[in-house]
Amino acid sequence: MENNNNEIVRGKQKLLFDEIGRPYVYICEGYEVRCQRGEIPEEYKKKAERELRETPENVKAGVEKLRALLKADQELFTPYENDDYLIKFLRRTKFYPESAYQLIRRYYKIKQKYPKYCANLTGSNTRIVGEQGITQTNPRLTKHGERIFQIHFANWDPCKVSIYDIFRNILMVVEPTMLEPMSQVNGFIVMIDVKNLTMQQILQFTPSFAMMLLEFLQECLPLRLKGVHVVNNSGIFPLLYKIFKPFLGEKLRNRIFFHGSNFEKLIEAVGAENLRPRYGGTMPCDVIDPMLQAELYVVGEDEFEVANSFGFVEDIKNVPKIVEVAHGKFILEKRLSKDLIVKN
Repeated sequence: MENNNNEIVRGKQKLLFDEIGRPYVYICEGYEVRCQRGEIPEEYKKKAERELRETPENVKAGVEKLRALLKADQELFTPYENDDYLIKFLRRTKFYPESAYQLIRRYYKIKQKYPKYCANLTGSNTRIVGEQGITQTNPRLTKHGERIFQIHFANWDPCKVSIYDIFRNILMVVEPTMLEPMSQVNGFIVMIDVKNLTMQQILQFTPSFAMMLLEFLQECLPLRLKGVHVVNNSGIFPLLYKIFKPFLGEKLRNRIFFHGSNFEKLIEAVGAENLRPRYGGTMPCDVIDPMLQAELYVVGEDEFEVANSFGFVEDIKNVPKIVEVAHGKFILEKRLSKDLIVKN
């Protein structure tokens, strides 16, 4: 139900809006699912310097060089004048601008190569997956500052939701995470609960899909995948893993952990405070309400439309105009209304 303040309430959980109109979900006291755009704490600045070569000198030089490379590229439409956009790719490539430039081209090239999976990504087009509760975003980061995504096979009915739908939803969930400085520095982990895995689900996965997914994760995504934690992997799970195994690079293969029903190592990696009791954790709040999670991406479609506009274009003179509304929130000019004030 929706109240008079444009809040959407389901039980104790609420979909709210921050000071510049970005939506987030309040689950319970101290637990919210939102895009964390704030500055990283001092301890993580030191980590960024140590692991990513992030110094004032490297940031300045990297931004200037990457901007020049993108400005000269007549095939790509990107917001190269925006420092935050450039830095998210520079952090992934340890502030080597040429490497960041190639990453940007790979990121948009794979979207161009697989339009079935990547074109026209909006909350409205992918909401069915969120409503099923198949993918979920954890309200807390790990003790190492990593974002946590969860995938629950027990909630997946392949008759209603295809693997194509799930991948598109994952891209939607990852998009705002790429804007989080903490996630840019620390990366993310994926927790996959394959409880009640069925043969009907496994048949959704083809070698071509596995190859595409792992190409995206290993070569094109401007975020560091720090770990994949598989739980309740028993029964026919080896059949599913066999499809993906040929396409796994050594680095990712070494970051996949199989826990079965013993969560001791999972707790050690993630922290008990970031896991719910079903996984041996102590997190006090319920999972995010699926309907609110789906709505979170629907009401935030303005910024997803902006993200969809970037990439390889046939005629760079006819690309849409993008404006900044306030404090780093961008929308397409056609979405402007009298209620929005354009920042000069």
